[in-house]
Formats: sequence, structure tokens, C-alpha cells
Amino acid sequence: MWNSEMIKKVGLLGLLDMRLQTDGDNPYMALYIDHPYFAEVCAGAKHHHWWKGGLEQHVVELICFMADQLIASPEAYMGVTLNDCIIMALLHDFDKIWAYVPLSQDDISMREEGSTKYHAEQVFKSSYKEFTQLDGVSKTLRLLSSRGITPTESQWSALLFAHGGYSNANFGFGGITYTGDKVMHANPLAVLLHLADMFSANLLSKELA
Repeated sequence: MWNSEMIKKVGLLGLLDMRLQTDGDNPYMALYIDHPYFAEVCAGAKHHHWWKGGLEQHVVELICFMADQLIASPEAYMGVTLNDCIIMALLHDFDKIWAYVPLSQDDISMREEGSTKYHAEQVFKSSYKEFTQLDGVSKTLRLLSSRGITPTESQWSALLFAHGGYSNANFGFGGITYTGDKVMHANPLAVLLHLADMFSANLLSKELA
């Protein structure tokens, strides 16, 4: 079974190539290849993985975390496959390719002296009121539909309820237990994606590649 060390060695492109082939068709590889900015864009211009290529590094970190959890706690994630994890990690922030644009010369002044913020020289379009995260989710879903990509029911749920910055708010969509002291999600894939996203964004984001 794949673990994080194996995943780090092959990288995202290797995983897409080796794991997601379906009768010679690999729509997720095509999605990646047809959007080359994915490999350049940051995950967050001033929040986490703010350097060029930060999004792809973030995605690989998610897959590593999820793969190790599948090995360590298989009973907690029954029915979740490594392919589920790869697809969800790839798609959960795919909209960043439209959301972040290169800084103009006028924008360069936004950077703080000596700060790593805007390290990628990219800025979120919402700064100009042109784009919102919800716009990005919708655009991603339309793109998948146009390419005939049909995620499974659990993948749809994970993508919608554990999407990027919404994951903290949406983690409780599965309902609160009768004791009132736990918040749980009915979809283990959504839980796993949420945990991986928070682990990567909050704990691994400070180290530059």
C-alpha cells in the first residue's frame, strides 16, 4: 500500500499517471496538463504555501497525510481509497488557478518590506472584487461537467463540504452527536480531506520549498 514516502518520490504527476488510468483514459491527467498554471500558482498569496508551486506542494502534502491515515486507521476510513484521496486533493483547491493572478507593477507596492507574503507575486482576485471562492467552486464543477468527469457520491460530498477555506465551517454538516460534545461528518472522505487540509495549511505552510 502506498505511504507518504512513496508518494513524495513520484510526486503529483507520477501519481496521476500511475493511479488514475481508466481503460487508457485519464481525465484527471488531462485536467492537469491542460491547466499548466496549476504547477505555478500559490495555495494562498499571504496565507499558506504562498510561493510559486505552493498549491501543488499543498496537494501532495494532503495526499501523503491521507495515505498514511488510511494505513494507520483503516477502520475509520472504510471505503475510502487512495484514488479518492488523489482526486480530492487535486480538486479541492483547483479554483486557485483562476483566483490568483500575477501582481502588476502597481501591486508590487502591496508587499511588505522583507515579508514572505506575496512571495509568488500573485494576488487573489477578490482584492479587486472580481472573484469569490464560491465563484471558484462553481467554475470547478462546470469544468468537470464539461469534461465528462463524474465524481462518486462521496467525492462530491467531500468536495462541497470540505472545500478549502470553507472546511472549518462545513465540518459540522454531518450533525452534532446527542452528547453535544462532538461534531461529526457522515462522509469519512470529507473528514479525511478536512483533516489533511488543516494539517497542511496550518502546520506545514511556514516552510519554503
